[in-house]
Amino acid sequence: MLSSLIKSEIYKMAAMHRRDGITNKDLPVIRVLEAELFNKCLSINADLIRVFHDTASSVQNLIHSRYLFFLTDNTGVVMDFQGSEEAIKDHYTCGLRPGMACCDKKMG
Repeated sequence: MLSSLIKSEIYKMAAMHRRDGITNKDLPVIRVLEAELFNKCLSINADLIRVFHDTASSVQNLIHSRYLFFLTDNTGVVMDFQGSEEAIKDHYTCGLRPGMACCDKKMG
């Protein structure tokens, strides 16, 4: 299950993205060994939370937690996620589904 710190960060990001007028430049950027993080689904400390990835049309978030990547749109709605079968099963168990707003569903 997601740690309370990771839950807190997901809620904060979803709320931040709902603010009017937010731009890519307003978002904090945390770099966590980007090449390795994006090219391999590595086991890293679950409390290393987030990497922001800019696209041409919007800001999308890759949140890495225990082998799992969440892809959300700029309102915090989960569009997709990928990761190990075990990680995906864990997150389905705690109620997160594609199309669901992160901050609208209490996880765990």
